Amino acid sequence: MKYELTSTSRIEGFSDGVFAIVITIMILEFRLPEQALDHGLWLGILRPSAPKILSYLLSFLILTNIWIGHHALMHSARYATPALMWTNNNLLFWMSLVPFATMVLGEHPLDASAVSLYGASLAIVAASFSFLRWLVIRENNFHDQTYDIQLGGLKRAIASTLIYLAAIPAAFLSIYISLALFVTSPIMFFIWHMGLTKRLLATRPEPGKKRTLRR
Repeated sequence: MKYELTSTSRIEGFSDGVFAIVITIMILEFRLPEQALDHGLWLGILRPSAPKILSYLLSFLILTNIWIGHHALMHSARYATPALMWTNNNLLFWMSLVPFATMVLGEHPLDASAVSLYGASLAIVAASFSFLRWLVIRENNFHDQTYDIQLGGLKRAIASTLIYLAAIPAAFLSIYISLALFVTSPIMFFIWHMGLTKRLLATRPEPGKKRTLRR
């Protein structure tokens, strides 16, 4: 039987489903304290749930940043090679453990061990995504602006990995340093994505004309 390379559409569909399930699992972890409404909206619900809400928001921002990058990355890859599928599955596996780390952080927001566990979970997800980006660049032989964009994404993914790794020991010095580091990565990618969008729109060719993206 001859093996033929196919498009990445099924990888994208499966991955989008996993992203959606992971985010859904995180919101399903919310549990209201018993007789919460007896103490009012603020004291009974919002105040005790604030750490869980903030940890969910943080994880949501990080995962959606990865989803945006993953979406663009899969559109850039020409074929669904076996290496690409297994590397993508590796990313999805580690990402599926993020809800557990998010739950632990939400229940123990001031505990250094909980914060470091969360940092370790994010670090291995970022490292897996960095490896996936590297593989796509290696397999697809990009040129010009496409290569520059993919290389820029890889550098930022590696930077995120280092940021999350730094947050692990930092938690035992000050959990606030670690929390600041957690926020740094999604902000970095958000700024990059917005700048990239402006560049791509500015260089979009008019009908009948061709333009190239300047470095």
